Amino acid sequence: MTNAGPPPLPLDADGLLDPAAFDALSAGPSYLVFAQLPDARLDLPVWQRHAAQFFAAEVALTRPKRYGASPPQTDAAHLVLTPRGGAPILRSIFLRPRSEDDLRAAEQAEGGGGLALVAKRCPMVVLVHADGGTDAPDAGSLHVAALLASVLLGPLMPPDRKSILGPKSARQELEKRGP
Repeated sequence: MTNAGPPPLPLDADGLLDPAAFDALSAGPSYLVFAQLPDARLDLPVWQRHAAQFFAAEVALTRPKRYGASPPQTDAAHLVLTPRGGAPILRSIFLRPRSEDDLRAAEQAEGGGGLALVAKRCPMVVLVHADGGTDAPDAGSLHVAALLASVLLGPLMPPDRKSILGPKSARQELEKRGP
């Protein structure tokens, strides 16, 4: 069985997702990455430097983004993460404002500890769609989520929302799974 990749995203000429399409497209099993971002703009050059320096990987988007004077509060992209010497990992990512439900999930997963407090300082979240579903998310989705947690300075939660990991713990989990 081959994976054809994520479905196309209906992006406009600037590479931005119509906010009206966000909820339907972002549904499904995903890692939840808390992000210390003011809005949904992707700072690709920062992500690329971070991926090269700390993950020995390259990051790209399948479509470029052009932001106007008013930054988006929601957006989506197909992100390609290519580990050095490895196969490219293509995942859909969705950015939106953090919700109270997100914070409740973080507090329940940790019991109100330090990572839940970090999550409160993150005004945005990034959803990384997970192949393999809620019960058995794939290592590729974890790799993308771990990179984003590291560069966006926030914890992440797996699709089942039963735990919360800091960036370092996410990388350790990734290393345990192997290539």
